[in-house]
Amino acid sequence: MKLIEKPLRKKQLRLRLRGAEFHDPIQRHRLYLPTEPKCRIVELIPESAGAMQSAAKCPIMIQFRCVGRGPDEMKVAPGSRDDNDAQKAGTTSTKLCIFKMGDDCRQDQLALQLIALFRRIFESIDLPHFLYPYRVVATGKGCGVIECVPNAMSRDQIGKLVEGNLSEYFVQTYGHPESETFRRARECFIRSMASYAVASFVLNVKDRHNGNILIDPQGHLVHIDFGFLFDYSPGGDMNFESSPFKLTLEMAQLMGHNVHNGRRKRQQNSLASALVDRGAYSSFVNLAIRCFLAVRHYGREICVLVELMLGSGFPCFKLKKTILNLSKRLALQKSELQAADFMRKCITNSRENLRTVLYDQYQNYAEGIEM
Repeated sequence: MKLIEKPLRKKQLRLRLRGAEFHDPIQRHRLYLPTEPKCRIVELIPESAGAMQSAAKCPIMIQFRCVGRGPDEMKVAPGSRDDNDAQKAGTTSTKLCIFKMGDDCRQDQLALQLIALFRRIFESIDLPHFLYPYRVVATGKGCGVIECVPNAMSRDQIGKLVEGNLSEYFVQTYGHPESETFRRARECFIRSMASYAVASFVLNVKDRHNGNILIDPQGHLVHIDFGFLFDYSPGGDMNFESSPFKLTLEMAQLMGHNVHNGRRKRQQNSLASALVDRGAYSSFVNLAIRCFLAVRHYGREICVLVELMLGSGFPCFKLKKTILNLSKRLALQKSELQAADFMRKCITNSRENLRTVLYDQYQNYAEGIEM
């Protein structure tokens, strides 16, 4: 696909996927999704296919119609599956996947396994949170299959569909800031924002442009694409995104932070005033600190897990400094009170960080990604 001009890629891909070899009923009966082994592929949907935006590679997105696999197909002993699995067998659904070539998806797998670990930590102490560690399967050297977050839109897509910023999108979608539906969506956003702030900071995730940040139908924020983390950043490790994590002006405003009048572009003062909720923003700050302290409690175990992977050859690892930098981000040498203050300062330093603003401007200029 890389050899085909960008405007023609979608058309050529869909023509190719209409070929008979992709619709052989005998072969199709044996196929299942690597990201969802409980689902057998019934049909490939060529009209859904598209070539995704990428500077160096050409990942493709394809939708499949699937059906739950029965006990015989799963080759498991009777009674070893739970009731939910049995009920789902035979149920038809659609699944969207991204296929990548020329990318080592094992690094994404590692990041998402650690994010799944963070989620289990939060669950173990009943801490309000939201993380979505979607599935990634490396199918070979430099290739893999990635599960798409269902029904979510990137901030870039939202910017192309809706006039205005993130707060205005939430108002259009969920109602006035004083409505119950908006408050529920804002609460979902705050929980996910706090959770991903900690995950992004601890793992030092970079390349956080608006094509890699999604919003789901409930209002949760979801980060995707973990090609740059730990000690590996875009532009030949120039570490341009020096902010602890991404916290833009519009994100802070949506969570209730009071934005200076002079910075409110394309927005009515009445709406901006209605969005202000010091309690909501304080709950984000406090929740992010609690999430950080919860992960930090297992900091030494996390360092050991990462240390086991240092010999993998992943570009994100620098043998002499990865564990040292990770332990510093986890504030392992500080007391719990000092660690809480450390995370509070990280939140302050992240809010509308100049490097974050400039990186979004660069991505808008170079790749057309909405700010």
